[in-house]
Amino acid sequence: MKLKLLLTFILLNTTSLLYANSLTLEEKRNIAKIEKSTITDFQEKLNKMIDTQLELSIDWESISDVKKIKLLDKGIQQVYIKPLLSTFKNLSSDALGKEALKELIRLERVKKIVFSNKIKTTNKKGISLKNGVLTIDQRAYTNWSTKDVETRAKVIYNVLGL
Repeated sequence: MKLKLLLTFILLNTTSLLYANSLTLEEKRNIAKIEKSTITDFQEKLNKMIDTQLELSIDWESISDVKKIKLLDKGIQQVYIKPLLSTFKNLSSDALGKEALKELIRLERVKKIVFSNKIKTTNKKGISLKNGVLTIDQRAYTNWSTKDVETRAKVIYNVLGL
């Protein structure tokens, strides 16, 4: 009997661990809605701004939190999209900036953008550029103020090395 209870306990805990990071149906539906509207709109704006297409990868499992799923769209916009658009908008505001941006892309210093929340931070250490991949690894549920968006935009600008 004790062995059966122990095996059941181990099986239940192992199963829970295996599915702990799986997305729920509610998360999947919300993500599909965000991808259809917010992400599509962002990619169109970005592509128009930079006259090319950059690959975009979103690690939904690390970003999504079922307890805060209703806030995910706003978080995606405030933490990832607005700072990026602000950076690229400021860069492309004049001929010199547009040329610098084109050069970044032509030389493949930036060829992909990644949104994630693996290191569970909101500070500038979560924004990096390595091997052509601009990663914004930030919590999607905190620091939404205009000041925070501007701070992230400045960090992105500095990370791009301009």
